[in-house]
Formats: sequence, structure tokens, C-alpha cells
Amino acid sequence: MEGYEHLSITLPKKSNEKELFLEMTPGKWHKLDCNSYGLLGKIEQKKDQETNISYYLYDTDGNMRSTMMACPDMKLTNKFVVGESKTINYTSDTPIIIFYPKGYEIKLKVKNQQNEEVPIKLP
Repeated sequence: MEGYEHLSITLPKKSNEKELFLEMTPGKWHKLDCNSYGLLGKIEQKKDQETNISYYLYDTDGNMRSTMMACPDMKLTNKFVVGESKTINYTSDTPIIIFYPKGYEIKLKVKNQQNEEVPIKLP
């Protein structure tokens, strides 16, 4: 897909996969003021009609939502601004493919049913 990068990962096999989830969080680094920011956009599951392969697509126009506080010093700092996360069932059976716009990143976390992060080395 033109203008997009992709990530393809195969999760390590686990005996308790039915109790685990993969959280995908899109984000981008920006120089910003003291306000809180969030990316607009969404990760959606799609299917390639020719190959019948499922993948995830993060689509955004780059706009952000923010608070509107007065920032007394107007100092800009480099912040990783995140968008809405997508959580899917953990599976080591098939690769997980994620497309996202160039200049953005996708951060991955494995979580359990209590929404606690599980330390698993991801590729």
C-alpha cells in the first residue's frame, strides 16, 4: 500500500493463549506544548480480496484532539502521541499484519484477562 509501512509479527507459542490479548497502539512523535493530545483515527481489520489474508489498517488524517489549557511558558517538548488502541485475541497460529501511515509507529503489548501487561518478548 503506497504511503504505508507494515509490521508482520508471529507471536511466540504459549500454553495459555486463550487467556492473552495483543494490544496495538498507534502513535507519532510531535513537539507539543503542555496540553494533552490524542491522535484521531482507527485500527480496523480488513481482508485482502485476492489472497483472503486478514490484516489490520491504522487509518488517520493526522489530526489530533487536545485539551486547551493555557501554557504559561509555551515550552515545546517531544511527546509520543497515541491514538485509539485495538485489542485482539492472542494467536501464534498466523502472522499478524498491521499497515500504518509512514511516520507513525505501532506499539504492541501482550495483556492478560485482568488487563495487566504480560512480559513476552515480541519480535
